[in-house]
Amino acid sequence: MITLYVGKSAAGKDTFFHKMVSCGIKPVVSYTTRPMRVGEVDGVDYHFTDRESFSEKVSAGEIFEYRSYQTNFNGKKDVWYYGSPKVNPAEDYVAITDIQGAKAYINEYGSENLTIVYVYCEDEERKRRAMLRGSFSIDEWERRATDDEVKFNLETIGELVKLLGKPITLLNNTGDKPAFSTI
Repeated sequence: MITLYVGKSAAGKDTFFHKMVSCGIKPVVSYTTRPMRVGEVDGVDYHFTDRESFSEKVSAGEIFEYRSYQTNFNGKKDVWYYGSPKVNPAEDYVAITDIQGAKAYINEYGSENLTIVYVYCEDEERKRRAMLRGSFSIDEWERRATDDEVKFNLETIGELVKLLGKPITLLNNTGDKPAFSTI
């Protein structure tokens, strides 16, 4: 079974992901071409790679879904790529992805092999958390916040629930005590 955490930037997905990993669940370590943040470890947080190597992994079928983001990081425009490697759904894994990625997981592995947890957090709290991260960039935060509003709306979440064919767990991570319900 693969557990997917989805949600807006700085909602707390990484926190819950790491709790599951600390309990022995295998992590799906995604690939990215973005620069490493302070404190991140290659092969643990992401497989940090260049565009050429990323493209080779996509062509070889090692990365089954990927997406790109137009960025403006510290005044420099760039394109960052993120992609998910193939895993064995007969084993227990945990991954972090976005709505597009979750749809690709459903298409690749089937609903019966997935649990999806949508991590929600109020916008001001997300910004506060993001500012505590290493390498915070206001330009990049504003880009991500705008992108999140488009990608994580009621319509796209509803499409995900419909495609999955079963309820999604909603984890409200605003405040000190997370609260669970279903969508």
